[in-house]
Amino acid sequence: MNPVIRKWLVIIIATLIGYVLMGLLITSVQEWIFHGVSYNKSSNSVLIIAGAGTFLSAVLGGWVAFRINSKNTKISNVLMSMLVAIETVWLLKTYKADSPVWFDILAAFSLIIGIFLGCNLGFIKRIKVTKM
Repeated sequence: MNPVIRKWLVIIIATLIGYVLMGLLITSVQEWIFHGVSYNKSSNSVLIIAGAGTFLSAVLGGWVAFRINSKNTKISNVLMSMLVAIETVWLLKTYKADSPVWFDILAAFSLIIGIFLGCNLGFIKRIKVTKM
């Protein structure tokens, strides 16, 4: 197989696996654990805890997508972030979201930050701590 085609297949597969994993984890946090999270109906404590779980879901999805890439490129994480942005715009344009626009935009930004934090977790281990 052509190396360029193989590289892009791995990137696409990594993107899809990371995005699906993130979606499953978000669903497990928001729907299975809290039985539905809504800006209008949930308490502030539920929103904070579910928001943290959602953010951690994005971190894990971003980390998995990054680790699947054999060359450890961040392209799959960029594509995942683009999918988050596209999905957010679609939800807002079709009025599927019942929360304020600012809340959905901040939620999407937190997912994007989590995705990129996940792809940078591998670099944290490489930082050497020197003793004084």
